[in-house]
Amino acid sequence: MTFRTLFILAFVFYCFSNFAQQVVQLKPESNGAVPKNGLIEFHVPLDSLTEARVKDFVGGKRNIGLNPFDPERVDIKAEFFLQEGTDWKKKGQVFGFYYQDFKRDTMGNVEKWHWSQIDNGSGFRVRYAPSETGEWKVVVSRSVNGRAMEALTHHFNTVDSDIKGKLGLNGRFFQLDGNTFFPVGINLSHPRWMNDPIELRQGTAEYWYDIRELPAMPVAYVNYLKDLEKLAAAGGNYFRMMNFPFVNDIEFEHLNNYTDRLHIAWETDHIIEQCEKLDLKIHYVLTWANELNSPERTYNKLFWDWWANDYPWVEDDFGYCYQHELGLKEPHEFLTDERAIKFYKKKLRYMFARWGYSNAIGVVELMNEINLVFPDHPKERMFWQKNISEYLKNELQISYPISVNYAGVPDFEAGDSSYFLSSIDVITFNEYRIPELRSNFTYHLNNFKVLNKPFLFSEIGAGYGELAECEVFSEWMKDAWMTSLSGMSGMGLEWSQQRNFNLMGTYFPLIRSFLSDKDISLFRDFESDVRKDRHAELIAIKNRDGNEAMGVVHNTTWNFYTNRTADNLPCGQKQPKEVFREYEDVGDKRGKNALHLTGFKKRKHYAIDWYDASTGALVGTTSDKASSKGKVRMRIPNLDEEHPMLIFKMHLSDQN
Repeated sequence: MTFRTLFILAFVFYCFSNFAQQVVQLKPESNGAVPKNGLIEFHVPLDSLTEARVKDFVGGKRNIGLNPFDPERVDIKAEFFLQEGTDWKKKGQVFGFYYQDFKRDTMGNVEKWHWSQIDNGSGFRVRYAPSETGEWKVVVSRSVNGRAMEALTHHFNTVDSDIKGKLGLNGRFFQLDGNTFFPVGINLSHPRWMNDPIELRQGTAEYWYDIRELPAMPVAYVNYLKDLEKLAAAGGNYFRMMNFPFVNDIEFEHLNNYTDRLHIAWETDHIIEQCEKLDLKIHYVLTWANELNSPERTYNKLFWDWWANDYPWVEDDFGYCYQHELGLKEPHEFLTDERAIKFYKKKLRYMFARWGYSNAIGVVELMNEINLVFPDHPKERMFWQKNISEYLKNELQISYPISVNYAGVPDFEAGDSSYFLSSIDVITFNEYRIPELRSNFTYHLNNFKVLNKPFLFSEIGAGYGELAECEVFSEWMKDAWMTSLSGMSGMGLEWSQQRNFNLMGTYFPLIRSFLSDKDISLFRDFESDVRKDRHAELIAIKNRDGNEAMGVVHNTTWNFYTNRTADNLPCGQKQPKEVFREYEDVGDKRGKNALHLTGFKKRKHYAIDWYDASTGALVGTTSDKASSKGKVRMRIPNLDEEHPMLIFKMHLSDQN
């Protein structure tokens, strides 16, 4: 059995072999065996007149055609029932979506690569992944312009498989098929090639005019599939991907008409299929949000912002379709205008009809840094997120955890209590700072642990991606380890070094291996400590029995500034506080400069195994006895240039 087996059924059955390694063609009266958590996909036929009008629409005859992307025009719903005894119990429902098939023409220079449509691959489809074994029935209802057609019924059988299910929740932690899942990964934000609008942040208006032909060329998507292979080979199991309008969003130029971007949807099919094969989970950001901003906030991306004709000499810059087709004036109206919300929900319906079956999607994030996009509308952004998350759960019936994202934390006093919404499952924010101490990780957790929701840094870093280019990636390494051992629900997702797979390959396997012999969801308590001289900092997670702890300690004077290669490079220009500017070896200290952990069994002996954070090699073992108050002094080995950062596991000693 291949990892992904695809079954395509129809009133007349078709076989689309480009979708999977193994395709089974069935007859209407036959039953087919579908693997549990695998994909069943079938074509939904309509009458010839309707299909002809749909063809007119996608062919450019919008005045006489029928919009296949508008459920008010063509509405297809499939309800899935599992047989239990003599009864059929409804297990789920999905909507149909319009599909066009493509192929990449990759002959010659990559700049000449392009997509070609395959004529016999168009039509409406339904996708579903049954999560239980047994006999299934699917009933497909169809209506055109409100006129109901005869329902179609199909039967199939689901058998057990080793295909993993969708990500679930267990309090502050993620769960996958009954086991704790700890995300280890990166922001791999979008497919890219050369002249990428994110990498080349600044540029003249003329430059952005020259690359108006984005979305990206086929080579960007080919490279992205290779990037995913490299991420998995480097030990990653999770990554964050955004819907950028210049590369992988299905709607920008035209409202509720995705015809000109169906090749992008086709490429997204392949991205998701690749993740299924590689056991990667996607942290999927539905809206990048800079298309709701001025050109200044989108790094002068002339064609990918809200406004039309930012420059008087540009005639074909229409701005975002929600602005120019609905006549909205200011970006915040996107949150409040009933028409905008209605059309955005239609887009979401299409997206999850097409991709909502897949176990490759891990978490759905509504909008990136919504508070930076709408800083003056805290209540509006909260009500929008409540509206959209409830639509996803109640109307589209998606089962993915839903998250909100902020630069920093929401403005609770101003009325944005999005973290507390019952329809929000995961809380995330992005943190960029000149890296010094990281004890604020546990500070944030203490503030929000009462919510009992997973908490992640969707983005983390120094705020200056170029810092890593003139030092030894010390801050990247510290963020990776210290977010993983701080009580967070996953490793913080670094923004910089998105394709530095050698760096990931050094640390991702170490982090996953270090955590693999323990169920991290049992380590629900967390603590940090900083020496009085601020030259060493410790962060740890502890189980509630007071038996064990895992953590990390680092020499704070070993940092981007003391590792800089030149003073005239960013690492020399961005200075930390003075106490961190001169490197020195740090050893164990008593008194005020000692490091401690609390909450352990009183007067019990504990052993602490110390490991090098770059190799995983055992450095040494120390021991100490908890005080009458359960406090243990951490006798740290020397934090020198050979071992500037150590990870540790602490457990009851045999001396007890």
